[in-house]
Amino acid sequence: MKVLITVYWGIGLALVTKFKQSKFFPTEELILMHKEKNEMNKVILGCFRNWIQEQSKNDQTFAFFSTFVTEYGLLLQIHQEAVRHGNGKIREACWMKLVFLFSSLNEKNYTDESFVRIVHFTTTWPLAMWEMFRQNRSIAVKGRKHHNMAIDEYVESMVVKPMKKHSKYMTLSMLQKINMNLELFKHIRRVYMKGFNVHQATARSKPDSLPAIVKTCWFIMKEKWFDNLHRKDINKYMHNDKKTVFSDSATVEKKFQDTLANSKSYIEEHFKEICSFFQTQIMLNNE
Repeated sequence: MKVLITVYWGIGLALVTKFKQSKFFPTEELILMHKEKNEMNKVILGCFRNWIQEQSKNDQTFAFFSTFVTEYGLLLQIHQEAVRHGNGKIREACWMKLVFLFSSLNEKNYTDESFVRIVHFTTTWPLAMWEMFRQNRSIAVKGRKHHNMAIDEYVESMVVKPMKKHSKYMTLSMLQKINMNLELFKHIRRVYMKGFNVHQATARSKPDSLPAIVKTCWFIMKEKWFDNLHRKDINKYMHNDKKTVFSDSATVEKKFQDTLANSKSYIEEHFKEICSFFQTQIMLNNE
């Protein structure tokens, strides 16, 4: 998640840098004139939007990578902030848009889960159930406001990871007993850490992400993602664990371009089939 956010900010920095160099960037006189009316941000954002729309018409590379700021990266940032602040309503809005992305990328499990969630909290759940679900999808572990973590993240970091770390000192029956009660598990975990001389690490400061953001921006500028070169194809950058592979012949497939619009059209065309499938699944589960 942190890597994706860093890439998002790196792309945003490159996009803003190129916008400032363009003829669409408002003049200093125009900015000062609207600054007195407290409309400076509105004017700059309007020019920024016009610039992106105009450049995207003639260059597919520009259109594709700019969506990481206008659509995907923004969606990721909003979802992360919704979790941190425990805002279930905004998180629901993110799920409604993510279903298009998951289906377009052929992520069947995520598509099914997101679709089921949307159906539940919009039609099937009683209002009380809906509100309870909104309030309990993230946890403030230390009680600090606006520092929540998602439930799956909590289970992984507070239950699964410690259990894997200390399970070699426990029998299977002991693990089964601990699993019955998370509070008991946390207490026993502290006891085992003391008994086997495993000390809690001191708090470490998080590494500054700015160098990675600047490096991402430099790479984008070098590859000229946001120069209007009237490109019809989008270069693909394939990654593995050791290096990034550059290939002039590899391009992004059409099905991965404008994924939100393509997925929305697909769901609209096959909506009855999708609903019929889930109805069948519900009937089988009830039986």
